[in-house]
Amino acid sequence: MNNLARRCRLALLVAAALLGTFACDIEHGLAPIQTKIRGIVVFDGPPPGSNVAEVRVAATKNFPPQNLTTDLLYSNQLQFNRDPNRVGPDTVAFEISAPPGTYPAIGVLWREGGKSWEITNIIGIYTDLAVLAPKEVVVDEQTPIVDDVSIFGDWQLARRNAFLEGDIHFKGEWPPDSEILALAVFPIVPDPNNQLEFLTLQALDFAIPKFREEPFHYRTRIPAGTFKFIAVFWKGKSSGIFDIRAIGFHSCPNDSTAPKTVVVPDGGTVTGVDITVDLSSLPGGAHYRVDGDGKCGG
Repeated sequence: MNNLARRCRLALLVAAALLGTFACDIEHGLAPIQTKIRGIVVFDGPPPGSNVAEVRVAATKNFPPQNLTTDLLYSNQLQFNRDPNRVGPDTVAFEISAPPGTYPAIGVLWREGGKSWEITNIIGIYTDLAVLAPKEVVVDEQTPIVDDVSIFGDWQLARRNAFLEGDIHFKGEWPPDSEILALAVFPIVPDPNNQLEFLTLQALDFAIPKFREEPFHYRTRIPAGTFKFIAVFWKGKSSGIFDIRAIGFHSCPNDSTAPKTVVVPDGGTVTGVDITVDLSSLPGGAHYRVDGDGKCGG
């Protein structure tokens, strides 16, 4: 993955963290709208599997959206290339009929066959790479048609045919401004002092409740592979994007500072991937070793 793609993935992580978890069915309005948002989506990497039923670009009127039926405007289905022998990026044009207004975020969403749309199925977002954040679009009398929106789409984020399962235990006092918890899965142990290493993110799950004392059982869809860091991340309402912290991770039973490696087979489920969240570790976050082999002495 090139450097631009990696920066886009970090922006995706940030945007998805702000959006949270929602699901919806698309409803299209009847009245034609003359103002529009147009652009292209550039898909990188091999095309997705049959689990991807359709892909659309969506513009949100409010950020984060509270209702995916009323707060999002959708393009028509994108006619992306499914040919496994395709060479080079796949560029697809899109158009959204959008009333005049400010749209804080525009993203590429995919839907799994037989399921509703979910905001966590983001594979691309229109990004201001200078600050690694969603870039707004303004449609008004001076610019009734915005036609220069380019979005990078990462198919890797749609390849999730396996599962992790376990219990998350909580200890310590919840900060009052707690906004988001997310389970993140990495193929390496990212150095907390090197933001670029967090761009290797392979899966992200926001279905972890806040302000909870009793254990929470999770089951999250991920791609098959070897994962060396499986952690819960925390964001406060007043936190910046670089203040998101790991506050617990799957660790070795004989060393709580050593992340434990998990190998997930294709189409398989790995259970017992338990995590203890230590809220007292904030604001700095959990301390973990980056030099271990993940085998826990085995």
